Amino acid sequence: MSNKGKITALVLALLYVSCFGTNTQAALNSLDVGFGVAGKVFTSPGNFEDLAYAIAIQTDAKIVVGGSVANSSNLDFGLARYNSDGSLDTSFNFNGIVVTPVGSNDDAIRALAIQADGKIIAAGYSSNGIDNDLALVRYHSDGSIDLDFGQDGIVTTSAWNGNDEITAISLGDDGSILTVGNAQGTSGHAAVLYKYQSDGSQDVSFGDQGMVFIGVGDDTIAHSLSMLGDGKIVVGGTYSDSEHTAGLLLLRYLDDGNIDTSFGDNGLAVVADEIDQAEGFGLYPAADGTIYLAGSVGTEGSRDSALFRFTESGFSDDTFGNAGVLVTPASPDDDVFISIAMNQEGLGAAGYTENDSGREFLFIYFSEQQQTYQVSAQVITTDFDHQDSMSFALAAQTDGKMIAAGYTQDGGISSFALTRYSSADTADTAASTGTTVNFIETKLITDIEINHPVEYGAAKLHKK
Repeated sequence: MSNKGKITALVLALLYVSCFGTNTQAALNSLDVGFGVAGKVFTSPGNFEDLAYAIAIQTDAKIVVGGSVANSSNLDFGLARYNSDGSLDTSFNFNGIVVTPVGSNDDAIRALAIQADGKIIAAGYSSNGIDNDLALVRYHSDGSIDLDFGQDGIVTTSAWNGNDEITAISLGDDGSILTVGNAQGTSGHAAVLYKYQSDGSQDVSFGDQGMVFIGVGDDTIAHSLSMLGDGKIVVGGTYSDSEHTAGLLLLRYLDDGNIDTSFGDNGLAVVADEIDQAEGFGLYPAADGTIYLAGSVGTEGSRDSALFRFTESGFSDDTFGNAGVLVTPASPDDDVFISIAMNQEGLGAAGYTENDSGREFLFIYFSEQQQTYQVSAQVITTDFDHQDSMSFALAAQTDGKMIAAGYTQDGGISSFALTRYSSADTADTAASTGTTVNFIETKLITDIEINHPVEYGAAKLHKK
């Protein structure tokens, strides 16, 4: 992989019929030097352990990033807002940063949403002193807490008798707030959908008093959520069977919280037999009804980043890649897609790649060349000159550029980290110094070694 301080770009040629779009504008293949320093920004709001997990872009192109910020003893909700050039927005709480202690111990933002009126909803978890609860905080556009929401701007909910957290959020046209996350039980996790009204109170018309538990296999971890135009709900993640084999989770629900039995196999997407061990993270529902899911295939230490596509009816799309999945190795070690975004010309996926020096930001952009149906994937890895860097969230701007958010760590000190990607055909792009270009092919599923269960985060997941 790359040497420290370098950005490694690899151009992949992938031959298949796709529907990423019909524009022929150049792919996102460079860091945008009009953003921060050479396309990179890192910010340290707290003392030592600052991690960004979520990103949202406002209609005025300002960038909101959320995560956890360390004080002297624990973690708090942390928000930072940036101008379009990557500088902190001083109209947001005077210095661009808001830190909110929600509970009595560790708190963290895992998801963000921006309302039509500009208010910001941050979702994640909060400690009650014993375990963690689902947590929401709503802010005015200037960074002050909206005291009309919940109790003094804060809503906490205990879903189960263990650690609970929100991992994704989606807003309804009626102002309702839908979240998905995970609840820890005595022998595993269940995913949980929870719906709130616009004032933060629970929507008792949804599911069972506002809540729907999701259990698939022995352990279920939800990472992503989207409300479709017809009101239906899709949830993405990973689950495991009794042998702890990892597998994709993609479910569809009706707008009232009942499972949509017309999708896949009684609401659960059907994965092609060729896809054995796999993890799912971020999802994106395309305008044509297909659903993209970002993740990985393979075993820990040699996982490859993977992009899955499902039909509108809930089956692996065999017209996409190989059996509905594109497997893209960026290094001999772990490569994982965690988030996904789409612009008019194609689709970007972000996560991390790992080598002997640690983890680096991973970004791959897929775009279609209309006449030849040849899809090129541009791979960019970024190390921030630090020991460990990892992106968790990705968002597309209205001009097509994409921004990844995560953390960078060096010497035990971590900071919020952002990168912005643009086309080499635009004016503000990184110089080619420190960049190498190679041509490689994506792997077929049959070329992937499956030796032992995937072990990543809290989930070791799959169902035959």
